[in-house]
Amino acid sequence: MPKRRRGSRTGPSRVPSRLVQHRRFEDLVDEALATIPMPFAAALDEVAIVIDDEPTPDQL
Repeated sequence: MPKRRRGSRTGPSRVPSRLVQHRRFEDLVDEALATIPMPFAAALDEVAIVIDDEPTPDQL
């Protein structure tokens, strides 16, 4: 098990910053999707929205 650095903010009672950012991002996406008016929102029921952390070389 790797040692944690002194002053590390992760631990049993804390959530890593990146995870918090990911959750916040998901919340923002959910909020944005909720504002899409019908019938556009209904059309999105069959659409997969995929968000990658980093683009692939082909996407760049």
